[in-house]
Amino acid sequence: MIKIWDLATRLYHWLQALLVFVLLLTGLNGAGSTLLHQGSGAVLFLLLIWRIIWGMVGSETSRFANFIPSARRLLSYLRGKATDYTGHNPAGGAMVLLMLSLLIFQVATGLVISEWIDSRSLLGRQIVRTVETLHALSSWLLCGAITLHIGAIALYRWAGKPLVRTMITGYQASSGKAPVIASHRRAGAVLLLSLLLSAGLLLGVSQLGTPAA
Repeated sequence: MIKIWDLATRLYHWLQALLVFVLLLTGLNGAGSTLLHQGSGAVLFLLLIWRIIWGMVGSETSRFANFIPSARRLLSYLRGKATDYTGHNPAGGAMVLLMLSLLIFQVATGLVISEWIDSRSLLGRQIVRTVETLHALSSWLLCGAITLHIGAIALYRWAGKPLVRTMITGYQASSGKAPVIASHRRAGAVLLLSLLLSAGLLLGVSQLGTPAA
């Protein structure tokens, strides 16, 4: 057994899953709490900034450079020519890229139609309606990606690879070399930086269109 996921990445993963569940629940039924929806979106915004930075300076298995696959590597894996990977395999890396892209798009479009911007009438109604449509369509794409993700986890579990347990414990059965795991201190520093960045960006957006004193 080797440790492949640091504590920060595991906490991020499960907190992101919880936030996405709340966002979909409050957004798709048309009767959810606007305050809860936008508040959860703001927290997800913070987490995504953290994940992007962690993808550059975090643990070896969490860095984008180590798991986002080339088209050749992905095709080779799907054809069964390579099966032993520490951390994300090429298919898993592609799924992470897809999920992050959809979540970033959701947060960006959600911010545009939120009270921080939309209530100040900074954009024309036609633009806002278009963004609302894109936000809704993307949410269904996100549901599709989540379904695919869960289905893949079930298939790997059937094949004897308990991915959920690995993401809970951080350990994977492997005879390979253990990856370099970043410290909790570094993760905390990245979280603080992400908090400052997200708060600064949201504060800056909230001041758009505010009359000068």
